Amino acid sequence: MNRFFTTEDKKVDEVEGFKLPNTWWSRPYEYAFAMDFVVDGEVVLDVGCGIEHPFKNYLANKCKTVGLDLDRRVLEIKNSKVEFVVQNILSYKPDFKFDKIFIISTLEHTTDYLEEKLENLKNMLKEDGKIILTVDYPTLKPEKLIEYAKKVKLMPTSDFNDTINENALYHSSYNLNVYNLILEHEKNQDKSLNLNDRKTKIEKPHKTKER
Repeated sequence: MNRFFTTEDKKVDEVEGFKLPNTWWSRPYEYAFAMDFVVDGEVVLDVGCGIEHPFKNYLANKCKTVGLDLDRRVLEIKNSKVEFVVQNILSYKPDFKFDKIFIISTLEHTTDYLEEKLENLKNMLKEDGKIILTVDYPTLKPEKLIEYAKKVKLMPTSDFNDTINENALYHSSYNLNVYNLILEHEKNQDKSLNLNDRKTKIEKPHKTKER
């Protein structure tokens, strides 16, 4: 479950009538992955929801959806079912909790105060909730993200598979791969497991551009 995306993964080319641009090289795979966790009627948060990005609209047609973004232009979006909030991850403290929190290629752009951000995300999450992440690599490496998640008692739902196969999703110009990670409250996991021994270290080298 928690691993690098490959070119053989499921993908979508259009979301809510919006055709995904070719330049959004990883979004077709990220959106398809995240859609599998959407449950009708849940209360969800889309962190870094963006202006053009259509995933928030997909969520809003199925769930009570809050879109969190720093760009005040989201407040100008018309005829949306999304409740927009212009705040950052640290300052947003709603008086209710979410079933799911979706963070699609956003957290790696805001790595300052990572532990504090994860702490606040955990506090917004229902006891049986999940945080659905997709992350650019190596901008934010999974071992670092998991390390900080553990500090605030968030745990991956399974071991992280660190294999970067030949068919791994990769952008040669940006020199990036993308991985997914699902986090949940530590207390929901099997207490018989030694969770501190879970494998998180990346053992294979990251692809690099030829110079």
